Amino acid sequence: MALRLHTPHSRAAAGQVSTAVGLFFVALILTLLTRFTALDLRVMHTDEAVQAHIYLAPMLSGGAYEYHQADGHGPLLVYSTRALCWLTGVDSPAGLGEILLRVTPALYSLGLVLVVWLMADGLGRGATGWAMLFTALSPMIVYYSRYYIMEVPLVFLTTLAIAAGWRYAVSRHPGWLVLAGVAVGLMHVAKETFLIQMIAAGLAVLATSALEFFHSGTGYGQINRRSGRSGSTLAAHLVLAALVAGAVSFLLFSGFLSKPGQFFDSLQSYVEYAKRAEGAGHAKPWWWYLSLIWGRREADGFLVGEWPLVLLALVGMGKAFGARPSRYENVRLQRFLALYATALVCGYSLIAYKTPWSILGAEHAMVLLAGIGAATLFSAPWGRIYQLAVWVVLLATAGYLGRQVWRQNYQWPADAAHNPYVYSHTSPDVLRLVRQVNEAAQARGGDPRDFSVFIIHPESGHPLPWYFRHLGGGATTALPDDSSLLAAADVIITVPEAASLLGALVSSSHREVQETWLLRPDAPLRALFRRSLLGDLPPPTTPPAPARPEPEVPAAEPEEPEAAAALPATETVAPTAPAADGAETTPDAAAADEAEADAAAAPPPGTR
Repeated sequence: MALRLHTPHSRAAAGQVSTAVGLFFVALILTLLTRFTALDLRVMHTDEAVQAHIYLAPMLSGGAYEYHQADGHGPLLVYSTRALCWLTGVDSPAGLGEILLRVTPALYSLGLVLVVWLMADGLGRGATGWAMLFTALSPMIVYYSRYYIMEVPLVFLTTLAIAAGWRYAVSRHPGWLVLAGVAVGLMHVAKETFLIQMIAAGLAVLATSALEFFHSGTGYGQINRRSGRSGSTLAAHLVLAALVAGAVSFLLFSGFLSKPGQFFDSLQSYVEYAKRAEGAGHAKPWWWYLSLIWGRREADGFLVGEWPLVLLALVGMGKAFGARPSRYENVRLQRFLALYATALVCGYSLIAYKTPWSILGAEHAMVLLAGIGAATLFSAPWGRIYQLAVWVVLLATAGYLGRQVWRQNYQWPADAAHNPYVYSHTSPDVLRLVRQVNEAAQARGGDPRDFSVFIIHPESGHPLPWYFRHLGGGATTALPDDSSLLAAADVIITVPEAASLLGALVSSSHREVQETWLLRPDAPLRALFRRSLLGDLPPPTTPPAPARPEPEVPAAEPEEPEAAAALPATETVAPTAPAADGAETTPDAAAADEAEADAAAAPPPGTR
C-alpha cells in the first residue's frame, strides 16, 4: 500500500489549479456572451464604415486590396473579414452587415483571452485564471472588441508574440520564435503603429535582463539555463524570426505579391505618423490616458473606470519586484510585463495625438498584472476569514466590471455622456435620415441602384456611404464641377451652411426638407429631395414646436432649421480637393466646427 503525503505546498498547488480551471471556463462563457451578442446595437462609427466601404467592399466586388498610407492602416482586418465572408457565403457588399463585420474583432478578442494560458507557468496558475477573467470583463477591452477597427487584433497579436517569446525562453525550441515572428509580421499588417509596442517590449527585455544580472533565483526552471544554447544559436533563431516577420508583412501588404510597392508605401507612412504625433486635431494632455483608464463619474452619477484593476495591477507590480516567487511562476515574465506596461503608457502619454483605443495594449498588460495582483492577495497566510474576504472583494470587482460592460455596450453604446469610450461617434439620429431615404427609394420602386444619393460633406459624410451602399450615387468633399450630377441625384445630403446654395442650383428639380439630422452631436445635416419624391416621404420625425405637447423640449429647437439655413453658404462649400480615401475625422467639437466653417481646411474622414 502506497503512502500518499499531502504537504501544504501540494494542497496549495492543487487549489490554484482548480481555481485557474474554474476561472478559465467562467471567462470563456463571459467572453462569448459579451463579444458576440447584439453586435448591431450600435450605429456604425466613421472608422468602421471607412474600413468596410472603402477597403473591404471593393475586394468583395472582385478588386484587390488598395493600401492608402494616409490613414488606411494595414490590410489584416479586411483580409480577416474577407475570409469570414468566404466561410459564410457573402460575396457582395450588399451582403455585409454590422454583425458580420464586428464578429471579426470579436474572434480576435476570444483569442486574446485564450492566449493568456500560454504564459501560465510565468504568471502563476491562479494569476492566469484571474487574468483571463479580467480580460473577459475589462470594460475597455469589451467595448473595442465589438468595434470594427484594428486595435483588438493588434493587441491579440502583441500578446501572442509575447507568449510565444516566453515559451521560447522556457524551451529554447525555435518553433516558438518562428510563431513570434509570424505574430510580429501580422502586427505590422494590422497597424503600422505596432512599432511603439515593439520599442516598449525591447526596452522591457533590456531592463529585465539588467535586473537579472543583479538578482538571481527567478523561479520556474531558471529559464532552462541547463540547455547549453550558445549566443550564436540564439542570434540565428532571432534572425530566422525576423525574416519570417518580414516575409509575412510583405506578402500581405503586397496583396500576395500582386502590388509589391504597397509594402514600401507602408514604410513611408511613418513620415506622416511623425507629423500627426503633434496632435492633428486629437491633441490631449499627457495624463489623458491615465484618467481614461482610472475612470470618471458619468452624467447619471455612476462611477465608471478600471480603477479596481489599476489597484490590483499595482499589487502585481509590487509582487514582481518585491516578493519571492513560488515554484509555479517566474518573476522574469512578471517583471517584463510590469516594465512593458510602464514603457507603453509613458510612450503613448508623451505623444500629443491621442485616441482612446490607442492605449488598449497597455491596458491589457495592466489586466495581466491585475491577475498577478489578485493571486498575490490569496497567497498571504492570514487564515480562512481573510481568504473569504479576498473572494468577496474580487467577485464584487468582477460584478462591478460586468455592470459597466452592460451599460457601455447594451445601454449606452454611442452616448458619450454615459460611456467614456465613445469618441467622435456617429449619432444614432443619423439612422432617421437613412430610414427616410430608404423609404423614398422603396416608394419610387425599380432597381435600388438607380436611386441616386449624392453626399457633399467635408468628411464625405461617413458612415452614410456605407448605409447607402445598396443605392446609387456617391460622396465628395466639394461641389462637383458638373452641376448636372446634382440635378441627376434623387437626394442630396450636405451640411446646413451649403444647403441654401445647393437649393438655388437645383431649385427647379429639388427642394430642401425643413428637417435637421445629426451625423454626430456637433455635425448637423440637411437634405434636398427631388420634388417628385416629397409626396412619398413620411412626415418629419420631429414636428414643429407648436404641435409638440411635451413641455420639456426647448422652445428654440424648432427654429434650428431656419437658423442653419441662414448661415452663409460660401463659408463651407468652397471647392476643395477630395480627401484621400480612408482618411480620418476630427473628434473635438471645436475642431469639427472649424471643419464645417472651412471645407478647405477640413481633415480627411476618420479618427484613426
